[in-house]
Order: sequence, then structure tokens, then C-alpha cells
Amino acid sequence: MLSSNQKAVEEMCDLGAVSCLFSVIRETTCARNKENCIAILYAICFSDRTKWKEMREEESRYETLSQLAENGNSRAKRKASGILDRINRPFNRTHTA
Repeated sequence: MLSSNQKAVEEMCDLGAVSCLFSVIRETTCARNKENCIAILYAICFSDRTKWKEMREEESRYETLSQLAENGNSRAKRKASGILDRINRPFNRTHTA
């Protein structure tokens, strides 16, 4: 699967696949397609922090991740929730010992 191939994930990032994957999620009615797209987006989110801004903007504009986290199948819900947690974390955390 594409989401488990690091080179494929990097290539997709370089080619601007993030917006395309979100578009597929919004437009398709097929749960399997949504699940596959969110799995790839999850891999991108955890491998390329530079895409977080684009993901936050998508969420702000369309609430694609929130809708999938609420209405997707179990895997899609888990992946969408994981992305939301990651992209909404505060940037600067103060650690105390």
C-alpha cells in the first residue's frame, strides 16, 4: 500500500497530493476510498511537518477531517483523529522536570 512506502509518501508530498487526497475524501461516497486517502494523509502528516499548515487550512475550510473522524469507518476515524491531534498541537510546549 502507498501509505507504508516512505519513498511514495515523499513523492506524493513533492507532487502536491495533499489537496488531491482531501478532494477525493470530500467527493467520494466510497468508504474504502476515504479510508485509503486518509491512511496516506496520516503517513504524510507524520513524515512531513511542512504539510500541517495545508491540512489545518483544509480542516478550517471544509472540516474534512472532523467529518471523517465522526462518520468514517473505524480505521478512517482513528487516522483522521490522529491527524487532528497532531496538527492542532501547540507548537511550543514548555517541559518541566
